[in-house]
Amino acid sequence: MIFLDTESVGSTGPLVTIQFMYRYHEKIMIWRVWEEKIKNTLYLIRTICEHQEGVCGFNLVHDWFMLTKWYNIFRRGDVNGRPDPETIKRLEHEGPRFDDKCIKPVKSLDLMLVARAGQYQYLAKHKPIIIRKAPIQAIESIIRSLDQDITLPKGVYIRWRISEKRKYQRSDVKDIIGEFKGLSTSLKSLASIILKDPSIASKTFDKEVGNLDYKDEPDWKPWGGEWLVDLQFLRNKFLNDKRAIEYAESDVEYTYLLWKDLGSPEGGDDDSELACLVGASHWYGFAVENEERLKEKIEEFMKDFLKAPTAPKEVEWYLGEHLDPTEQILLKIEGTGKKVLEELMNWKDHPVSHAAKAVQKARKAQNRIGLLEKLIKAKRFCFSMKIQGTLSSRMSGGSEQIIKGENKRLNAQGIPRECDFRSLFPIAFDDEWLQGGDFDAFEVSIAEAVYNDPQLTADLEYCQKNNTKFHYISGSEFYGCSQEEIAATKGSSDSKYNRSKNGFFAVLYGATVKRLAETLNIDQEQAEGGLNRIIKRYPKIKECRDKLQLQYQPIVQLGEVGSEIIWTEPKMEIESILGFKRFFTLEWAVIRGLYNLANSPPNDWKEIQGECRRTNRVQTISGAVQSAIYSAIFSLQAHVFRCAANHEIQSPGAQITKYIQRKIWDLQTPGILDWKVRPLNIHDEILCPTVLTKEVLKKVEEGIEKLKEKIPFLKMEWKAALLNWGEK
Repeated sequence: MIFLDTESVGSTGPLVTIQFMYRYHEKIMIWRVWEEKIKNTLYLIRTICEHQEGVCGFNLVHDWFMLTKWYNIFRRGDVNGRPDPETIKRLEHEGPRFDDKCIKPVKSLDLMLVARAGQYQYLAKHKPIIIRKAPIQAIESIIRSLDQDITLPKGVYIRWRISEKRKYQRSDVKDIIGEFKGLSTSLKSLASIILKDPSIASKTFDKEVGNLDYKDEPDWKPWGGEWLVDLQFLRNKFLNDKRAIEYAESDVEYTYLLWKDLGSPEGGDDDSELACLVGASHWYGFAVENEERLKEKIEEFMKDFLKAPTAPKEVEWYLGEHLDPTEQILLKIEGTGKKVLEELMNWKDHPVSHAAKAVQKARKAQNRIGLLEKLIKAKRFCFSMKIQGTLSSRMSGGSEQIIKGENKRLNAQGIPRECDFRSLFPIAFDDEWLQGGDFDAFEVSIAEAVYNDPQLTADLEYCQKNNTKFHYISGSEFYGCSQEEIAATKGSSDSKYNRSKNGFFAVLYGATVKRLAETLNIDQEQAEGGLNRIIKRYPKIKECRDKLQLQYQPIVQLGEVGSEIIWTEPKMEIESILGFKRFFTLEWAVIRGLYNLANSPPNDWKEIQGECRRTNRVQTISGAVQSAIYSAIFSLQAHVFRCAANHEIQSPGAQITKYIQRKIWDLQTPGILDWKVRPLNIHDEILCPTVLTKEVLKKVEEGIEKLKEKIPFLKMEWKAALLNWGEK
C-alpha cells in the first residue's frame, strides 16, 4: 500500500509536493513537482493509480482533487521539460476541459473516514451542554466541581462559562454553558492522541512552513487564482527549509501510525472509494445550461427580488409598517427568519401576510440568482461533498477545506427541487447520457424493515400491488378523511399529500404534537387525534421506540418530582440494520460525571446558605443545584435517544445511496482513462452521466436486489435517458 499526502498552495492552488511511502519500505519520499520534468510527474501519478495494493491517505477528497486537477493541467504543457509557472498558470486559468481524464486508484483507503466511523467518532462536533437556572450563589462552586469531576475521552475537554444572555427576568439564576474543546478529527489531532503528545495538534501549516497570501478560489470554480508568488515561496521552502520538509514528511508518518492504530484496515470500503470519486468529479464537474438561458432565468427571478427587501433590518421596517407597536417590539426580539415569516404568512386577511410572502419570495429569488451567477462564471456545475457529513454517515454539501469568505461554497444538496429550476442542469455533457432515479417510499421501506410492523408491511404490499402512494394512507389517518381526498391534493400549492409525507417522517423521528401540528397545518387537538390513529394503525413503531428508549436511558426517576433518581447502564452505541454504528462515548461520559455530582454533591454546595425557586417550588441552594444538573442530564439523554431512534432510519438511507453510487463507480476502470461514469447522490436520489447506459442500469438493478435481502420493500424507479435533472 502507498501512504500518500500532498502539499499545495492553499486548497485550490498548484500542487507543490507529493510525498509518499510504500508500506514495507518505511522511507518517505518527497516529489517536488516543479523541480521535475512533467512527464516524470505524470508517470508518478499513473504509478500511484495503478498500484495494486492501493492508496492510503487522510482526506482523500482533497488529495484526489489535487492529483486530478494538476495531472490534467500538466499534460497540456511541454511534458518533456519542467513546468513553467507562467505557462501553467495560463493553462490553469482555462479551467477543466472536456478531454480531461478521470484518475482512479485500484483501491483506496481514507483513514479520516475510517476514524470518524469508528473509535474516534466522539471527536465529531457536539452541541454545548446547558445547565439552566443555576442559583448564582453556587455558580463558581458548580463550575469548579464540573472541571474536576467529569472525566472525558482522550483529546477532549469542556470549557464552562456563565451565560451572558439576559434570559430570565429574575436575577438570582443564570445558565451555565459547557462548550466542548479539542473536538477535531484532523490528522494531527489524532496523531497527538496516539503518540500522547499534545504539541502535535498545534503544528499548523503557517507555523511550520509559513504564511501564504493566496486566497483560495471558491469550490464552485476552483481555478483561476493568482498564485505565482506563493508558489515560488513554497518551492523554496520545500527545497531548503528543514522545518517545512519535516512538516511534509510528518503527515505521511502520522497517516501510517494512524493506520496501525486503527488495526491496519485494507481499504476498498464504500466511503473511501467515493472519496476519490468526489475529488475527481469536483474538478471535472457537470453540465449546466448555456449562459443565455441562465441569464433569462435570472431576469425572471429579479421580478420577485425587487418587490421586497431581503436584509434583516430593512425587512423589520417593511413588515413593521403593517404591525402595531407591541407587535413591532416582538418582531425586533424574534427577528425576521423563516419561522417568523411563515407564522406571519398564516395571518389570513392581514396586510402583513402579503408583505411576509413578498419577503420570502424575494429571499428565495435572491438565493437562486446567486447560484445562477456562480454557474455563469464557472460555465459548469462544480462542487465538493463531505462523505460523512453527519454521524449517521449521510453525505452533505461543501468541502472539508473550510474556505472563509462570501460565496465560496456551493451546496449541491441545497439546489431547489422545482422541476423548472433543475431543468437548468443537464448534468451530462454532449457525449454522455444522463441516467437517474430516486427511491419510492424510501424511509417508510426502511421503517418496515426496522420495526417489522404487520400493518405497515400489508400497506406497503398494497401500494406496490396497486401502484399507489403510501402517504395517501398515512394522510387519511392524519386528517381523518379518505385516501381519495389526500390524493386529490397532490401537486397543489397546499398539498395534504406532501404534509402527510412530512408528518409521517415527523412521527418516525419522534416529533412532539406541537411540531406535528405545524407540519400538518392543523391545530394541536387535531394533530393529537391523527397521531393516535397512526399509533393505533402501526403499534410496533411505538413499541420498538419505547424499548429503544429504555436502552438509552441511563438515569431513571422512580417516582414524582423530588423522588430518587438511579443510574442504569446504557448501551454505548446503536447499530443500523446495515451495520453502521453511532457511538455515544462522549455523551455518556458527560452524563455519568453530571450524575455523580448531582447524586453526591460536594460539601461546599451544602454549606451555601439561602433558598432558591427554580420552577414552582422553593429549594435549598444545594437542592436547586441538584435539580439544575438533573434537568441537564434528562435533556442530554433525551437528545441521545432521539439520535439513536433517528439513526435506525437515517443511517440505512445514507448507506443505501452510497452503496448504489459505489456500484456504479465500479464501472470506471482504475487508472487514467476517459470518464465512463460520474455518479452523484443528492439526498435519496442518484444521478449519473455516463457512456455505459446498459451497464449502469444492470449495476443499479443488482444493487437493489442485494439490498432487498435486508429491506424487502426497497424500490427505485431508474430512468435511462433524461434530458436534464428536472426531468427525473
